[in-house]
Amino acid sequence: MTAGGDKLDYPGDPSSPAVAILDAKSHINSTISDAKHGARYLGLDIKKIYLGTPMSYFQYIRVRRDLIPQEVMDEYDFTVEADGYVYFEIRRGMYGLKEAGILAFEQLVNKLRPYGYEPMKHTPGFWRHKKRKTHFTPCVEHIGPNYFHNNHPNTP
Repeated sequence: MTAGGDKLDYPGDPSSPAVAILDAKSHINSTISDAKHGARYLGLDIKKIYLGTPMSYFQYIRVRRDLIPQEVMDEYDFTVEADGYVYFEIRRGMYGLKEAGILAFEQLVNKLRPYGYEPMKHTPGFWRHKKRKTHFTPCVEHIGPNYFHNNHPNTP
């Protein structure tokens, strides 16, 4: 499901640091160039961070009753309002919310900083490890780290 983020208000700045497709391609190509020096690339799915980030500012959506299967209506005991819609409160990040990107970015910072990872100061769409040569580019719900040691992907 996707929320209609273009129709929802968000009181803060929803922009989050991101990399352009050209930057992501450059990052992948740098791994290929450094392969002879032991560079490796790993594709990771971080959908649960993107979709599961708790929100301090809840949003609300409505869904037409005819779009919800009857077994779902029965299991969750949804109430259909007089206008024919079921109303939902959004408490965690989901596709289509303006703030989903910045919420996921802030959660990544909080979860990865204790392990030595941080966004680069002047290019925050790129991340690096403070001591290792590991770096990565998060893109929506995926991360592609470039690492140089066989056990680095096994450590957070």
